[in-house]
Amino acid sequence: MLLAACADKQQYVINCSSELLTDGHMAYLFQREGDEQLVKLKTAVVADNSLLLKGGVENPVDAVLLVCDSTSFNEATFEFAKNEPRPVVANLILEPGNIVVSLSKEGDGV
Repeated sequence: MLLAACADKQQYVINCSSELLTDGHMAYLFQREGDEQLVKLKTAVVADNSLLLKGGVENPVDAVLLVCDSTSFNEATFEFAKNEPRPVVANLILEPGNIVVSLSKEGDGV
């Protein structure tokens, strides 16, 4: 029965490589549910200014990729420590296939 539930999901692979990513920081992938709710799907550690996340989805969903120093982010409350560097945030559509996330600096933020 468990295998049948997993069989409906199709594989996604998220790749991101950028000078804006800091080695050792955590990447959090959240699915948006409703206007205000985020559900954590995956985490990964940034290495060589890159990250790789793999998983499965049944249908395309709105998602958020957040990259920050894990010591400055409280997952339970979604709060950041004061005076910490600004996190890297990317909104994306999570769907089966290869997803390449490009990050660029706009002004003094990301």
